[in-house]
Amino acid sequence: MRKMFLKRDWKNIKDVFLDNNEVLLNDNYKDFKIELVYSPAVDVPFTFGNEVFLRITDSLNNVYEYDVVFTSDYEYMYNLISDKFTQFECDYIENNAKTVLQIKEELHKQELEKQQKKEEKHLDEFNNYIATGDINFLADCKEYWQEKKNLANTLKNYLLCEVNACATSQLKIAFVLKVVYDKELYRVDDYKNIYDYAYDNFNIARGTVSNWLKVVDNFGVLNNETGFYSLDDRLKNFSITQLILVRGLTIEQIEQNNITSDMTTRDIKKIVADELKLKKIASTVTTDTVSDIPENPEDIEELYADCDKADVITDSNNQANNYDVHSFINPPVSNDSDNNVSADNIEKPTAVIDIQGGLTLSDEQVKYLNELFKSYKDKDIKLMIYVD
Repeated sequence: MRKMFLKRDWKNIKDVFLDNNEVLLNDNYKDFKIELVYSPAVDVPFTFGNEVFLRITDSLNNVYEYDVVFTSDYEYMYNLISDKFTQFECDYIENNAKTVLQIKEELHKQELEKQQKKEEKHLDEFNNYIATGDINFLADCKEYWQEKKNLANTLKNYLLCEVNACATSQLKIAFVLKVVYDKELYRVDDYKNIYDYAYDNFNIARGTVSNWLKVVDNFGVLNNETGFYSLDDRLKNFSITQLILVRGLTIEQIEQNNITSDMTTRDIKKIVADELKLKKIASTVTTDTVSDIPENPEDIEELYADCDKADVITDSNNQANNYDVHSFINPPVSNDSDNNVSADNIEKPTAVIDIQGGLTLSDEQVKYLNELFKSYKDKDIKLMIYVD
């Protein structure tokens, strides 16, 4: 077999390399391209005796590199490069040869793992300091924290752990409070309602209790055997904060709007606000209803209040009529004094749209009706129009 490069070409090879810091030794040696390349980390001129890359490129343009010391001696260089190529060829055939890209990825991965271990070490030390107040735990941290990014990462990771633990704890509390509410266990301690019980004993505000019970009522799954709740599997990755944000929606609406647990609070608020605006428009439409809807998607509490009242006619949350936490949402239907009809026998409509004559349905109203029709697939729907 012909040689990789010939002695008679050696002077020309050296001259080309000295001029360009690289040279092609063979463009097709056993289907590989063989080159020498000088690419130092620090820009210094090449001199014989420096390390260079023996670069080998296969027919698929995968690049492999080996370190070699480049001298002016032909015999030495030929034997060195031949040995390196033989080593490469064996690895290549056995699929053990690593491309430059693979090596870079491995080095990057190793660096990330090294950095992660450092971060975990200093986070553990910071946790120990917080738990004990012993400043000796911070001895190794001070130098590491001289770079602001390192300090920021440590504190961010600490806060994430604490917030996640707090969120998990809040959800557990919500599940247990719901059982106390369901079984009226607050009365055992002579409390008239769940709010006073939660505030006096645990300093939990009325609004927080209301939000938590709403979350469990909408998204909790009751285990009839134990009498306790757990979160619906479809929302298992959602935090308590995210669940509170979507408490005015059904799980189906959450899925239809592609709301996921990896979304930011801002993105979730925007989607929820749009959905609640649509619900408000669909339930109580008048000529100036739209102007009453808050424009800022961050301010959704007013929408929740209006849409909670609208649950009477949309019945989207399936609340029981005796649910004290939001008793104003679904008040009992009054008896019809003229016909003496029981409230239980009154069939409430699934949706009601009030609109003045002479107006056309808005895009939001049409969208709402289409979504409503689709949600009752294969069922008969009666569309009735009343004129007062």
